[in-house]
Amino acid sequence: MTLLDGSRTSVSTATEAMGRGQAVVVIDDTVAPRHAALVIAAEHATTELVAFLIRHTGGFLCAALGEDHCERLALPHVAASRDTRCPEQRVTVDARDTGTGISASARARTVRTLADPRATTTDFTRPGHVVPVGVPLDGGVRLPGFAGATIALAALAGCTPVGAYAVLVSAERSSEVADDSEAEQFARRHGLSAVRLSEVWPHRLVDIADAD
Repeated sequence: MTLLDGSRTSVSTATEAMGRGQAVVVIDDTVAPRHAALVIAAEHATTELVAFLIRHTGGFLCAALGEDHCERLALPHVAASRDTRCPEQRVTVDARDTGTGISASARARTVRTLADPRATTTDFTRPGHVVPVGVPLDGGVRLPGFAGATIALAALAGCTPVGAYAVLVSAERSSEVADDSEAEQFARRHGLSAVRLSEVWPHRLVDIADAD
């Protein structure tokens, strides 16, 4: 496990963990108050892993993917999201034939399907229970928030540059999200790697696009 000690290995340790199919904790140290998200590579989305994310977050499960990927799957913007912390939110989806789509197994399948390069628009029903978030992979700019960090870490892990994330909630304050201190404690308690968002930023989007 890697805690936030500022070492140069924190990103590489986190990506190694993601490549093994584990969740990692990403702490946003670029805004105040600081908060954190649990992040996984989409291709490794299992029922157990998605259930873990749902259990320790608000259950608002997002899937980060490139904007071109969103366009290919005909996932339009949600106009109301422009004023939120998730301005690139697209219409929610479920993988087809997943029942209600809300279970951990159904959402895990939806996330994996979003990462499948063979997937088409007909593989999804709309609206659903997974929130796609588009990231512009045009290079040269900083990674935007948790969505950009999710794609970056997945790509650097050698996975398809699509991932899922959800904001970690506080176990101590039920109406609030976890702050950076509690997020570090959570990582320690569950044996997870943790990384700061600012540590992921130096990886340019062009590098992530090249990994696609």
